[in-house]
Amino acid sequence: MTQLGRARNELEVAVAERTADLNRANEDLKLEIAERTRAEETLQRLSGDLLRSQDQERRRIARDLHDATAQNLASLKLALGQIDLSVSPSSVATHQLISESQLLVEQSIQELRTLSYVLHPPMLDESGLEAAIRHYIEGFARRSGIRVDLESSTSFGRLKPEFELALFRVIQESLTNIQRHSGAIQAKIRLERETDEVILEISDMGNAISAVALPFEIGVGISSMQERVRQIGGLLAIESGGLGTKIRVTLPTGS
Repeated sequence: MTQLGRARNELEVAVAERTADLNRANEDLKLEIAERTRAEETLQRLSGDLLRSQDQERRRIARDLHDATAQNLASLKLALGQIDLSVSPSSVATHQLISESQLLVEQSIQELRTLSYVLHPPMLDESGLEAAIRHYIEGFARRSGIRVDLESSTSFGRLKPEFELALFRVIQESLTNIQRHSGAIQAKIRLERETDEVILEISDMGNAISAVALPFEIGVGISSMQERVRQIGGLLAIESGGLGTKIRVTLPTGS
């Protein structure tokens, strides 16, 4: 009986020690989880701040290009026209040089306006997402040769500014990927608005990209799109198969 009691006491001590070890390990695990949670929250906040800073800088550069640089080039074109009028009609070579310079200035103005719109379309602020998309895909079709069809709800209406900007950036990045990687000559954008959510789909009829190859072929664009959508509380999914690739964004908006 004495030996049995001693064994029981030793067992109780061992169990108590093991329990204490488990409790300490559990507390350490809780601390580690809390630290990781704080780190993830900080990373998410910094990532959101970075995206907002990028958008603000794009807006500023776009405004400067449109309001300053493009206007200066327009003034230069007018000045070249005045010089052309003052040159003797017999100076054929000079008139030809001025004409070529005016053409280069006009091309530069158009390129600056396109760059300004790509950086931040003013129509997005003025008229909303649907109008900005229609204007953007017209220019994209001219530049790339890819036809883009837009299908949207009858009365899509306006969304919060941060929602519209995020969805517009997803469309920009998706169309750029289609141009660079898919080999498609046609793409489709579908915008659907229901009572409490918005659905955006961008699809092409190009080469399917496997889930394994996707990050390496497209680069950081996918990560950027996913982060933008996550920042506004949405989900982004990518489907790739024999009929091409589809990017689908589901964004809860409330009533």
